[in-house]
Amino acid sequence: MFGTNNDTFMNEMLEQTQTLTKLWMDTASRMTGAMFAFTPGATPFEANRQVRDAFLSSWGHSLEAYMRSEPFLRSMRQSLDLAMEMRKQFSQLMTQVHHSTGTAAQEDIRSIMLALRHAEVRLSQRMEQLMDRLEQLEGQLDEIQDSVELIKGDVEVVEAELGSDEENNRMSRGPRTASHARKRTSSRNRKAT
Repeated sequence: MFGTNNDTFMNEMLEQTQTLTKLWMDTASRMTGAMFAFTPGATPFEANRQVRDAFLSSWGHSLEAYMRSEPFLRSMRQSLDLAMEMRKQFSQLMTQVHHSTGTAAQEDIRSIMLALRHAEVRLSQRMEQLMDRLEQLEGQLDEIQDSVELIKGDVEVVEAELGSDEENNRMSRGPRTASHARKRTSSRNRKAT
């Protein structure tokens, strides 16, 4: 954790001790100066406030300098690394306990949740593709329906023209005889039965 041999460990401890000692010496000298920071003609309340402000200011500067120092940052980094490693080991231990007792471990649940999220994303993407395709097909169907309506209109016009041509032909042939009309009616009746 602190090094591979005793010399490295001792050097780091000595460096941290020196930094901490320097911090306390600086803080003590600033606090001593803070006690005499008030103005002589100030009221006791004003003098108290000035001493308090100077004390807190010197304390804050000292702590900030210490927290920005390399030994402090290194020790914090080591502490965080150690805490993350302990959490990882604890998680592995709890997973083994859950597996040995036959219950679902947190890692198992996380992997299932991850798989479900991936399936959900793929499903929603596929649904969006299908919706786009359906909208495209609906557009094509509307175009076909419009074309069919136009063709129906054209067919009706042609039928109307043909119907008027047929009637014109009948009129031009002249009136039919009664016997011709009876033959035609009797042939229709036969077809119907």
